[in-house]
Amino acid sequence: MTPSGIVTVSALIPGHFYLPHKDVFQDALESGAMSGDTVPTFAFLIEHPSLGKYMFDLGLRKHAEGYPPAWNETLQELKPDCNEDVCDILLANHIQPSEIKGVIFSHLHFDHTGDVQPFVSAEIILGAEARSLFDKPYPDDPESLILAWPLGRSIRYLDFFSGISDSSKTNSGIRAEEDTSGSLPVHLSSSENSKASPPRLPGFDRVLDFFGDQSLYIIDAPGHFPGHLMVLARVANPMASELSPSIYVLLAGDCCHNRECYSPGTRLVSQENHDDIVVARETVSSLIRTAKEMPNVIVVLAHEKELEEEGMPLLPTSLNDWAARRSAERLSEEK
Repeated sequence: MTPSGIVTVSALIPGHFYLPHKDVFQDALESGAMSGDTVPTFAFLIEHPSLGKYMFDLGLRKHAEGYPPAWNETLQELKPDCNEDVCDILLANHIQPSEIKGVIFSHLHFDHTGDVQPFVSAEIILGAEARSLFDKPYPDDPESLILAWPLGRSIRYLDFFSGISDSSKTNSGIRAEEDTSGSLPVHLSSSENSKASPPRLPGFDRVLDFFGDQSLYIIDAPGHFPGHLMVLARVANPMASELSPSIYVLLAGDCCHNRECYSPGTRLVSQENHDDIVVARETVSSLIRTAKEMPNVIVVLAHEKELEEEGMPLLPTSLNDWAARRSAERLSEEK
């Protein structure tokens, strides 16, 4: 049984796609490089010992079918390949999609949203800045990149400035505000609330304690796309001390798209792939500092191909022991 204050995190790979280097590195964009890599798109199963199963991102849709037509040009260029989606992988591991209590989306690009339809019991959880994207989604707007949620689903927007968890439901395509008393509470973490304070990640100040027990934090990581989120999961040693700190996995989404951008951070992220490049680069600078200064925090990007090549464990094996070993290696290297 997982101890209190810890969650179990497992990685899934629902597909791959081609990622041009010009979309990843500023130097490749400026040089006109025509190269690229086939990269995984990770999704993550997060299991709380008493509050159930959640997903962080859903990866690609099976056979890349069902996206709004506005994605067609992008899909032709990036050639997504997904023969087994998240549902297939979960079912192969004896987990029903109906068991998932919530889906937390890092953001709403096509390679992260998957197909939420089978997750009939899941609340949909987004950063507050993503709300405006649903003013007129597809199919109401045939040119929108954003697909409307299935009707009747509970949607929650996380506001990092007020700490408010704002729920609504889709009903005949209209969002209606509702009583949130039945929703899982989200706790604002700040220096004034030491019980809910996360480890201090350099530069990441807007943080929500999702379960209220310091096991999972949702972090505002702006710049890439409206409402972009990271997740910080405590995976080992809840009784932290200076000699034995807790171990965390930082699911960093699309803060950047290649390890070289954050470790060692020698290549600047491309302006081609971020909504606000100035803010995005500030976010990456914070990620670089986190990776360098916090050996007990193991960074995992959504498309970090090196992790797949190195054999990072996938469901049914969790990341917990892997992260603890990786952290121990880093600590020993620093001695």
